[in-house]
Amino acid sequence: MLIKRCVSGAATSLQRTYATSGVRAPNAPGFRTALRMALAACGVASLIVTAHSCAARQPPIRALDVSGVWEGFTRVTSCSPVTLYSSLRCAAVNPIRLTLNHHDTVVTGTYRCTTGNVICRNLTEEGTLVASSVSGNWFSFRIAMPEDLSSCFFNGRFSEMSGNGDYSCYQGGRLVEVGVWKLTRVP
Repeated sequence: MLIKRCVSGAATSLQRTYATSGVRAPNAPGFRTALRMALAACGVASLIVTAHSCAARQPPIRALDVSGVWEGFTRVTSCSPVTLYSSLRCAAVNPIRLTLNHHDTVVTGTYRCTTGNVICRNLTEEGTLVASSVSGNWFSFRIAMPEDLSSCFFNGRFSEMSGNGDYSCYQGGRLVEVGVWKLTRVP
């Protein structure tokens, strides 16, 4: 129905445009090319509308409940002077603990870092999960570190008992650390 209305409207509009030239529309130079372009535009518009309406009908992906205590580690993966605040953190591995509370689409919680093969970045051992985005088993968290006013962004996937992904930390608008994380749910 949508395509039929679009094609009919395009043909009528083109005929009106060419009628002002005094030449019968189907015989006018460029009429057939203009009509083909209008038909192609109708097809594309129809596909976009159909795809959007199909996507709109899909039920939302139910998020995995990540409430609970998770323990694991972070590991610095980039030792570039551009992304690493201190060369002492190159290949640093630190045990971490996340305590998460998941309500609907919002995840809140706390972060705790302890000394691993080196001390935690800037001696920052605690943080608060201040923003989150959840879709199915994909999670994105922003953890604010009040001790040094930095923020770390954790992105990754969770299953019932484990999670892993990557992280990046910023301080004063500057990227100061990049790495990976891995967690296991504490029973």
